[in-house]
Amino acid sequence: KEQFVEQFSETNLAIKTALDVSYGTESVNKIDIYYHGDKAKRPAIMTVHGSGGDKSRQDWLAYEFTSWGYVAAPVNYKGGGDVGKAIKWLKANAADYGVDPDNIGVWGFSKGGRVSAAKAMNPKKGEEVKAAVCVSGGTRSAVKLITASAPPFLLVTAEADKNVNPQGSIDMHAKFKKVGVNSELILYPGRKHNEYKRHKPHFFAACKKLYNKYLGTPPAPALLETVEEEEEFMDASEEEFKEQFVEQVSETNSAIKTALDVSYGTESVNKIDIYYHGDKAKRPAIM
Repeated sequence: KEQFVEQFSETNLAIKTALDVSYGTESVNKIDIYYHGDKAKRPAIMTVHGSGGDKSRQDWLAYEFTSWGYVAAPVNYKGGGDVGKAIKWLKANAADYGVDPDNIGVWGFSKGGRVSAAKAMNPKKGEEVKAAVCVSGGTRSAVKLITASAPPFLLVTAEADKNVNPQGSIDMHAKFKKVGVNSELILYPGRKHNEYKRHKPHFFAACKKLYNKYLGTPPAPALLETVEEEEEFMDASEEEFKEQFVEQVSETNSAIKTALDVSYGTESVNKIDIYYHGDKAKRPAIM
C-alpha cells in the first residue's frame, strides 16, 4: 500500500480529497472522496472493504481509479443498508465532487463484495448502479437474488480460496448468463483469498474494461501542471503573462533568434516579428 500511494504521490495528478465525510447519522457512515481539480463531470466508483478493514486501507485502489479519470469513493459501512445509503448520498452530492450521478459503479472485496453485489442486484430507488466488480465475495446464496435487471458484473475469485468458496462466484456467473446479464468470471488458479493482487495488471485491465464500457470512458485525469498553469494564466494580466512566458522561454537552451518590426509593406502598420531557429533546417511557419 505504501509503495502504491508513494508512486501516485510522485505523479502530477491533480487529485483532491474529502475525507471522513458523513453520509448518514451513524458513526460508521463515513466516506472518502478522491476527485479531480477540474470542472469535468466524471463517472464514480464506490469501493467497499472486506471484514476487519476500513476505507482507509483502500486509498491505493482510489488512486488507481482516479488515475484512469474516475472519481473514487471508499466507504465505511456495517451492512448493505449503509452501502445503499452511501450510493444515494453520492448521487445527491455529485455536483460537489464532479461526479456524474447517472454513472456510478461499485467495487467490493470479500464481505464488501458480497454486500455491494447484493445491493447492486436489489437496490432501493436512488441506489442503482451501472456496473459491479465482486472480488472473492460471490456466494451461492446470492444466486437467488439474480434477475435480468441486474447490472453488468465482473466476478473475480481464487481457486484455493478457503475463506469464500469460489463456487459461489462460478454459480453467480452461470445464473447471470442464464438470465441475460453481461457477466465475466476470472478464476485465478492456485491462488488464495487475497491473492488477486498478484495479478494486478490483468486484474486492473479487466476492471477498467468493465467500467469504461458501462460507466463510460471518463475524461483524462486532471494534471497539476494544467490546473496550476490555467489558474496562473487566469489571475495574470496580459502583460504579466507575457513577461512570465518570455522569461520561461529565455531560461531554456533553445537557439531562437528574432527579427522585430520588419516592414512587409509601405504603410506604417505593416510590421511583422519573426521568431526563427538558429539552424539550417527548413520549417513550417505559423503566423
